[in-house]
Parts: sequence; C-alpha cells; structure tokens
Amino acid sequence: MLPDQHGQTDLSDSQGAGRRKSQPEFVGAPTEYADEEEVPAVVSAAAKVVAGGVLTWSVVMTVLLVGGGLCLACIFLAFLFGGLR
Repeated sequence: MLPDQHGQTDLSDSQGAGRRKSQPEFVGAPTEYADEEEVPAVVSAAAKVVAGGVLTWSVVMTVLLVGGGLCLACIFLAFLFGGLR
C-alpha cells in the first residue's frame, strides 16, 4: 500500500470498509504552473527564443528534406527513362 499523502488517512482499514475518506485519494503528483508575473523576464525571453529556434529549425529541415527528396526522385526518373543523354 502506498504511503498516505497530505495527511490523508485510510478510514476503511481502521473504522470499517463502508466509511468514506475525508479527502479524495491522492492519485499523482500535483502540477503547478507559474503565473506570468512570477517568471523572470530573462527566463521568459529565453524560452521564447528557444521555442522559436526549434520551430524554425524544424521547418527548415522539413523543407530541405522534402526538396531534396523531390530532386532525387526527378534525377532517378530522368535516369530511368533516359532523359540524361
């Protein structure tokens, strides 16, 4: 059995199975996001730069891979059908 979280006690073991717990059962780690005013400006700016860089890199690489694939396909088809003589 998992240890009790946040002072919760399992009343079913000590006082009978028919009783309810005083609080809902803890099912995982709580998540907490910082409000905008709690985040330093430097961290916010850095996060935006990193996110923009990742997005830009992804778009550029996708365009290059698709363009390169199309070029290879055209070269292969030209070679296959004798277009390069």
